[in-house]
Amino acid sequence: FGSNVGFNVGLKVLRYLAPFADLETGLYFTTKGDTREKSIVRSEPPTGTLTLGVTDTFKYVQVPALIRLAIPKAKIKPYINGGFYIAFLTGSEREESAEWMVEGPMGEEAGSSTVAYDVPGAQSFDAGMHVGGGVEWRFTDTASFIAEVAYERGFVDPIDETKAGTTNQKLQPPDSFNASNKDLLVSEPNKAQAHSVFQVNVGIAMHF
Repeated sequence: FGSNVGFNVGLKVLRYLAPFADLETGLYFTTKGDTREKSIVRSEPPTGTLTLGVTDTFKYVQVPALIRLAIPKAKIKPYINGGFYIAFLTGSEREESAEWMVEGPMGEEAGSSTVAYDVPGAQSFDAGMHVGGGVEWRFTDTASFIAEVAYERGFVDPIDETKAGTTNQKLQPPDSFNASNKDLLVSEPNKAQAHSVFQVNVGIAMHF
């Protein structure tokens, strides 16, 4: 599995618990996903290379429940936070791609093909742990700038692997690959792994 770049946007709310501790929650729209790729090399004429890729993207509405610890009443305040999150799927997409280069009697043939559809067996619910830390700079009595990094690890497999997987034959690679590599171009297993996410977040906090 390879990684995707996504985004995370929303609102967080802090509720005072003690001079050094707050309850942190909120509502976020976030994307997560992964990429898989394999190459097929044809050594007999016509020679060539076929590269197949699968990219899964999941869109969630996510709610965290964290405890944030920080130095009280500091103008520049480092903090750490940790806890759990739950998330609800709002949409998913699987994009399959094929790129090929074939060397034949008529010269080189290069091409590509792409198809996209909903991820088969995408689970409607996700949950996991969250740990992070950052710095809050209070530049007025009512506003602060916040920068933080975080790591999230899911507890739930985002895909039901028993559902139908990808079908690379939809991608229509050259006949030379179809004819000699049918065993490699049948449906891929519907693979998945729990989400593992690194985040970099920045924002403005308002104090009431």
